[in-house]
Order: sequence, then C-alpha cells, then structure tokens
Amino acid sequence: KNPSFYGLRSNETQDDRLLDRRLQETLLLKIIQELTKYGMIKADSDGLGLLPEEPGKLMANFYLRFKTMQHITLMPPRASIPDLLMIVCLSEEFIGLRLRRGEKKTLNSINRNTAALKYHVYKDPHSEKVKERITSGAEKIFILVSFALSGHITDAQVEPTLRQESDHILLQAPRIAFCLEKYAALQHSLAA
Repeated sequence: KNPSFYGLRSNETQDDRLLDRRLQETLLLKIIQELTKYGMIKADSDGLGLLPEEPGKLMANFYLRFKTMQHITLMPPRASIPDLLMIVCLSEEFIGLRLRRGEKKTLNSINRNTAALKYHVYKDPHSEKVKERITSGAEKIFILVSFALSGHITDAQVEPTLRQESDHILLQAPRIAFCLEKYAALQHSLAA
C-alpha cells in the first residue's frame, strides 16, 4: 500500500518483474551481505543456495536478534568477565530499557559503592577509575546485572521500577550469555 516506505517508487510496484528485481537488490542482497559479513551464512559450492554457519545456527537456536549476534561475533579474544557482561548489556533484546533521569542518582551511587558491586562501570576500559555518571542504557543494565549478581539487590535498596527491570534483565540475560559461551567455545576464546 505504501511503496515509499520500502524505498520503492509507485511505478516499480506495477510491474512484478521490476518489483522482484528491486526487492532483491535493495532488501535481500543487503541482508545476505550483512549475514555473510558476520559469518552467519555462506553460499554453497554451486553459488545458488545459502547454508547456515554455526553463528547463524546459534542465533536461531537462542532466538537472538541480529544486532545482538553482531556484538557477540565482535567479542574480543580472551575477553574478561566485565567485557562479556557488557556484550550482554548491549543486546538488542534490552533496547526498551532506557536510562531515565530519575534513576541516574541511584545508579551513580550504586556504581560508586565498592562493597555493592564486583564489577563497576569505568571511565574507559583500561582505567581503574570508576565512572562518576552513568550515561547510557547499557551502563544501567551493566550496573543492575552486577548488583543482582553480587546478591545485594533488595526492594529497599532500589526503586520498584529498577527492580522490575532487573528482574526482566535476569530472565533474558542467561539465554544471551549461554549463546555467548557457545560462540566463545566455537572460537576457542574462553579465558578461563
């Protein structure tokens, strides 16, 4: 009904052959190139078909979004636990969890509390200086996961909305982390 939404002109939708060719050029080839770039699929020997690669099978088996699997495939070799946690926190599955203004004070104080967290958000990856201000949703998720893993999270310590979001994260994160573990095993890049 609305060809411009898909980047098509109205005259291209009238002719089926022109429409098929345009869709192949714009949508299919772009998606196939992206999937191939990140090792999800490969063309079979005759070049006429597509075959799934192990990362693509993992993505399908664990029901992960493509952007999440992109982060996993870009995992550095011999990644540390905070690096792996950040990959989980950057997952597209958590895109709805935004950093709200009213939460910043609570999250900043949790991040600065050395007794409350085992893993903190640092100014930069090579620094030992804890970041003063949380600025992104991924950092919020990182703090909530780290706080939950430390066993210090209770209803009295955090606002109810943060507690609910923490529960949501803890339901989704094991699936993502398990896929991350399987991918790391495939790449022989587990540090431990």
